[in-house]
Amino acid sequence: SWALDLSTSLGACDIVSMVAARGARMGLSERVVRRALGSMAHFVTLQCGRPPPSHSRDLHSSIIAGFHTCQDLLVHFPSLLNDRETMTLVLEITELAMSGSKSSKTNSEEPIVKEDKKQSSVSLRVSNAAQELLSSVLLQVGNIRGHKDIISSTVDEEQVIKCAKETPCDPWF
Repeated sequence: SWALDLSTSLGACDIVSMVAARGARMGLSERVVRRALGSMAHFVTLQCGRPPPSHSRDLHSSIIAGFHTCQDLLVHFPSLLNDRETMTLVLEITELAMSGSKSSKTNSEEPIVKEDKKQSSVSLRVSNAAQELLSSVLLQVGNIRGHKDIISSTVDEEQVIKCAKETPCDPWF
């Protein structure tokens, strides 16, 4: 019932974000944070799924607050990026906000390929908030223990110079 009231939903999102920031230092259980993130994902899905006549600036503001709360939870608890269920939820809600529907497979249907989907984002503001969440997830990937060997942002300058000398002088290359 709290999801239908703007001030209550914004307050709930602020409190969860505040607890996430403090909880990381106080040793908050990862299970509790995972459950909070699942609740935020459910909240975003519920709000995005409301019928078009109820979509208003206030509704979109509450969805954006939900995305920012998810982002805060993932930033303060980066170990959640290793949890497959959590990341599936996060990617589903970002897809829902950016394209207007999820590609998740139901029992009777095959998943819809991104290229075949009709793009109908909830709103530009909501889509931007979803892209920001997705961007922060992708930026965090390099900071996870064990992923340093896979992802590297360092450029070997000697290799670049060597390749530059070997390539033809084509201006379009």
